[in-house]
Amino acid sequence: MRQKARAWLTACLVVGHSWFGLSMVWAAQAANASAKESVALGVAHYILGVRYDLLGEENAAIREYTQSVRFDGQVFSSHLRLGMSYARQGIVPRAIDELTLAARINPKELQPHYFLALIYSSLNDVPKAVSEYEFLLSGLTAEDPRNIEFFSYLGKLYFTQGKDDKALAQFERVIALDPKNTGALYIVGSCYLDRGRRKEAIDLFKRCIAQDPMEDGCLNSLSYTYAEDGVDLDEALSLVNRALEIHSDYAAYLDTRGWVYYRKGLYLEALKDLSRAADLVQDAAINDHLGDVSFKLNNIDAAKKYWQESLALDPDQLSIRSKLESVEKSLPVKTKP
Repeated sequence: MRQKARAWLTACLVVGHSWFGLSMVWAAQAANASAKESVALGVAHYILGVRYDLLGEENAAIREYTQSVRFDGQVFSSHLRLGMSYARQGIVPRAIDELTLAARINPKELQPHYFLALIYSSLNDVPKAVSEYEFLLSGLTAEDPRNIEFFSYLGKLYFTQGKDDKALAQFERVIALDPKNTGALYIVGSCYLDRGRRKEAIDLFKRCIAQDPMEDGCLNSLSYTYAEDGVDLDEALSLVNRALEIHSDYAAYLDTRGWVYYRKGLYLEALKDLSRAADLVQDAAINDHLGDVSFKLNNIDAAKKYWQESLALDPDQLSIRSKLESVEKSLPVKTKP
């Protein structure tokens, strides 16, 4: 019944828009299109454009909206709908032009900025996308949970610009509005971890896992944090095993489990996982870990090789330079026969 009612309503709208739009066109044309009649024609073509939109006839709608702005370039809705139609057809430059005109005609209206934000994001034009999202949020109520999507998008864009403080602030606002938002809990927890706020990071990782036990990124991060701190190693192993059940060949998770094994003194198991991870990706941390494990297994040549490979990938690692210097000093001096 609802579908029938919706179809009936759509039909009534189509007929109404068609009759009203055509009537205005005929009336304006009969009056030889003075200034007022041009405005009337602009509105008339807009109404016909909406009619074609309702029928799903995109090209016809674009034709009518184009006529509308030709007769009256100040019709906000015509520019907005024309921009949206161009965007749906993938004619991006024209979509941007029309939406920008709509925003100029009605500066307080948020809709054109929303579509421009989406378009610029899809084009990876980060500065313009950021500008549009900032404008959107300036016109919205900060406490409205519906803004979570905007906060999240803007936060991700700030990260790409290297504006980590601004990005973190956006995701903290998401958590304030939605304390169970697993994506924000994971991102903020990771940021806190990078800033040395380990206790807060661990709390957020735990909250994230409580909401979604299959959140493998959080499972891995919490496991690695425990391994780094040398605490709760049995729990750390359980966490990373759960992550590997979800993604069995993910190098970062294999590295974490290898590091947990290392912390537990299970060096052969650690070597197996870390070697497998190294086969999947070239990564400075994995090579560093392989060097540490090899050193514990008294394979000094292998340890030096892995640490040197790690330095080649990331030359700024002072800790590895220190390890290599220490190993060289500990080696017996070779004397000539």
